[in-house]
Amino acid sequence: MVATATNYAELNPSIFSLGRETIAERIRALQERVPSVNKTDRAAMLDEIVDYVKFLRLQVKVSSTLLPVFSHISFSYFYF
Repeated sequence: MVATATNYAELNPSIFSLGRETIAERIRALQERVPSVNKTDRAAMLDEIVDYVKFLRLQVKVSSTLLPVFSHISFSYFYF
């Protein structure tokens, strides 16, 4: 007998509930880490998270591009 998703679920239904619990835990963890994500629709929430991660990647790219430009400048005169 070949194990398909349907008959495998019949043989071991706990594995699918474990998967759903794991997904729910990871979604809660993402909600805690990403500011202003308060959507109840998972698809909309994941879209916001993807946009936020893209924003963070852009910030890192800009920062790493500008770092060599400003690394030789002394900012000691800004300290009072």
